[in-house]
Amino acid sequence: MQLFLADLISPSRSVPRTAATAPRPHPVPPPVSFSQPALFDIPRTFHLCGTVQDLGRRADPHLVAWADQFTRRHAARLGWKHAVTWRARVGVTAALGLLQVPGAYLVPVDIAFMTQITQSLNHVTAILTTAGLLKGERLDSAIVWAHQQITSLPAPMAREVRTWLTTMSQGRLEPPRRRPRSADTIRSTLSWALPALNQWAAAGRTSLREITPHDVRTVRLPTGGSRRALLQGLHSLFRILKDQHMVFTDPTTGMKTGSHPATIPLPLDPGRIRDALTSTNIEQAVLCALVAFHALTVRQLQHLTLTDYTPSHPLGPRLTIGGRHVPLAAPVADRLDAYLAHRHRTWPTTANPHLFLNRATATTATAQVNHTWIASCLGPHLTARDLRTDRILYEAHTTGGDPKILTVLFGLGLNSSLRYTRTVTHPALDTVRPDGQS
Repeated sequence: MQLFLADLISPSRSVPRTAATAPRPHPVPPPVSFSQPALFDIPRTFHLCGTVQDLGRRADPHLVAWADQFTRRHAARLGWKHAVTWRARVGVTAALGLLQVPGAYLVPVDIAFMTQITQSLNHVTAILTTAGLLKGERLDSAIVWAHQQITSLPAPMAREVRTWLTTMSQGRLEPPRRRPRSADTIRSTLSWALPALNQWAAAGRTSLREITPHDVRTVRLPTGGSRRALLQGLHSLFRILKDQHMVFTDPTTGMKTGSHPATIPLPLDPGRIRDALTSTNIEQAVLCALVAFHALTVRQLQHLTLTDYTPSHPLGPRLTIGGRHVPLAAPVADRLDAYLAHRHRTWPTTANPHLFLNRATATTATAQVNHTWIASCLGPHLTARDLRTDRILYEAHTTGGDPKILTVLFGLGLNSSLRYTRTVTHPALDTVRPDGQS
């Protein structure tokens, strides 16, 4: 067995060559015939890995030449502009410099480090995965964020939190079984528990086994913090660790976290909805129309594709949502047509099939817009949730409070439908949306 030491391969290679001096075609790199485990698990930093140019010089020149050609073909297929292509080529070259031995593969940990040195991480990841140079599932941004947050904790405590992260993200098949949780749930739960973890680490605690109920009760809340959220985060953490026999007791046992207070759905100001519908911002107008008229969720907006919209249907424009064919209101169809014209003018060569695009997703093959982009398009005074609530509330009042109608039209469960129909007899909501929107 041959032993290689990291970062000692230093062929003279820096950044991708220009198109005028592009290398001749190279064959696909042969499969790896060996695997060398790491002797030491050392976090990657700029101090150890150097700059982008240093990583490029460290990469294997033959592999870089082949990957550079693959990147340019990938960029041409997706219609990338020159600047986007160049950034992706530089990022791929730097990523190959992270390989510690000849013939090895990149892993998600390497890509997590790349967030510090490139702004084209999504493009670099897609290229390396398609080229077969990146193995393993890509780490979710919430998981990467979580690992960054616990680096300052003592090693035993950080190891316990990582066990919780693994169980939350991947689930557990052995008893006690657990379902995987979403990235948003993991991020919010850990953010609730972090103030306590940091205070215990500063007080000299090295493991969560040392924590007592008194320690939990005396945690100082950060500005704007909630005791209920803190207890929910800690309860999730200790419950999983206790199930896996990593702590002896759960110090949060018997501490009531409370429940979220019940809320009454309220209508929005019709003037703000009207302003968004008539806005010169095409994205704002079409997003507001889809939610205000048809109560689409953020997830449904994200997953809409070009083939879901049928403008020339014999019975009028249709939108396919979750297998259902929804007849579109005329104002919605008009705004969708205007947006499609804008989309074609802005990204005429994009290969992304999703209906809604932005600068980040238009240069990818499958990426969808995130909820942050949708929120920014709707503006500071409107949210997709409030618009959807307003639409369902209006339907509940105009149909006499029949929960079955809400279930069929909007896919709500019985309890959610009843939450809206109960407002029909509320004295403050006798007249909802006097503007007469349907």
